[in-house]
Amino acid sequence: MSVLVVLLSRKLRACITFAERGPGYGPSASSSSSTNQFSDDGKEGDDKAEGPQDYSNVSNQEKTSMSEEERFAEEQARRRQEEFVRQAVEEARIKKEAEVLLQMSQRAYGRGVYDKSVEMLEAALTKVPGNSNLGGEIQVWLAMAYDAVGRHADCIALYKRLEGTHPNNNLRKQAADLRYIAEAPKLKISRDEMVKVPLIEKDYDR
Repeated sequence: MSVLVVLLSRKLRACITFAERGPGYGPSASSSSSTNQFSDDGKEGDDKAEGPQDYSNVSNQEKTSMSEEERFAEEQARRRQEEFVRQAVEEARIKKEAEVLLQMSQRAYGRGVYDKSVEMLEAALTKVPGNSNLGGEIQVWLAMAYDAVGRHADCIALYKRLEGTHPNNNLRKQAADLRYIAEAPKLKISRDEMVKVPLIEKDYDR
């Protein structure tokens, strides 16, 4: 009987103690606290997991931008190359026209059609630079044609310009020599002063 009284007394004290400590005490409270702590830890873990930023999109944008710049640079280089080729073809065509005019003027000069030769040489000179080799050759022939049509002052002036400005040494020397000949006084001789060369009879003339 006394044992039963002791057990009941201990159980009653335990109940009173639990009631005094309130609802936050006990296994369920501990479990709830642990759960809340775990939940908070989980959130903090999620926040930590979001730490390193994802730069893959930025990298892709930079690659796209670089690709566009490379394509633009390639397009610019291609256009410059096409323009260079176009200019080279055009210059070759114009140079060929000047060469043809020079050849035609030389034939006209050889036939004594000096005014036509002057016309073609002046046209040829507008197609090429005067300081080029072809331009210098055209000017030499033009000076000779000027002299042939009686434009002596223009002839001498052109020779002097070639002597002083043309970069080709051979053309400068040629212009100086021709100017010396053009400036030399013209000798006037009568028919009696002309040297007469007797005809030599050949076997095939008999």
